[in-house]
Amino acid sequence: MYIDGLDLPYYNIPSNPANYGGYRALSFIEYIVIHFTGNNGDTDTGNGSYFGRTAVGVGSHLFIDNDSCTQSIPFDRIAFHCETKGMKFKCDCRNVNSIGVEMCSTKINGQYVIPKETMLNTIKVVKYLMQRFNIPAERVIRHYDVCGKLCPEPWVRVASEWQEFKKLIQEENEMTEAQVREIAKKEANDMVYKYRDKVYNEISEVPEWGKATVQKLYDKGILKGTDKGLEISETLLRVLVINDRAGIYN
Repeated sequence: MYIDGLDLPYYNIPSNPANYGGYRALSFIEYIVIHFTGNNGDTDTGNGSYFGRTAVGVGSHLFIDNDSCTQSIPFDRIAFHCETKGMKFKCDCRNVNSIGVEMCSTKINGQYVIPKETMLNTIKVVKYLMQRFNIPAERVIRHYDVCGKLCPEPWVRVASEWQEFKKLIQEENEMTEAQVREIAKKEANDMVYKYRDKVYNEISEVPEWGKATVQKLYDKGILKGTDKGLEISETLLRVLVINDRAGIYN
């Protein structure tokens, strides 16, 4: 599949729940952390499948190889990817405020390298994330920059490769203004038409009979939602629709 604003095949293979934590507001996201898998010739879908069936207590939101990208953990969940036990932190980046991006690697003459196509695809993904979450280039960092772990090792060992990557992600984003507006519109509609039931703590789609009412109240500023949707109960939703049909909100 493809997603709006990203010219790259994109798969979703859900991770084992043991590999990530609880919910967070998307507004908490401040950093993008670049990792490498430390494998020889692996793939994004292969990593997605492995973490999907295996409880290892770690994981990243995204895996990228030379021809596609796989999402393993939703962006509104906390991935266990950059807080390394026993190491001192070098900045304010933590699991709770960052997105983890893993690049697949290979070995040449006994040393890890990031293939060129994988690097170019990572640039596409990172630009997309920067645009979507309003993250500046200075907050795109390596795992090494968080806590000193040698990750991604090829870009710690050869610092010029990391510098070139940082230069390329700062070039003009390829998304047009129309594409950005379309993404923003889609995400706004997703928020309006979902609600977290305050009684059962479940996220549900707003039924057809309630959509016009919640859209009206959202546009008027009467209802305000979070990144997970409106925080109302189904009972309250029914009351709002009844009131709307009675003309109370006109």
